[in-house]
Amino acid sequence: MATGDSAAAGGEGASAELRGVVTFVRREKEITELQLDLPKQENVRLKAYSDCLRQTLDDTRKLLSEVFESEFVHGLHLCK
Repeated sequence: MATGDSAAAGGEGASAELRGVVTFVRREKEITELQLDLPKQENVRLKAYSDCLRQTLDDTRKLLSEVFESEFVHGLHLCK
């Protein structure tokens, strides 16, 4: 029976070790998934920022064009 008891104890130890390995692998998988998700989130954030900057640039160009045209037309009237 002593052999059976030590085999059972060895089996329990192996099971505990296996559970530890499974826990470690799951944790590593979760960390890896998060590391892969971060660049995707950053890409979305940077795209939104880029779109916002592009819209601001378009608005500024439009305003500058309007001011230039207004001043140019106003300036022509003064020259006449």
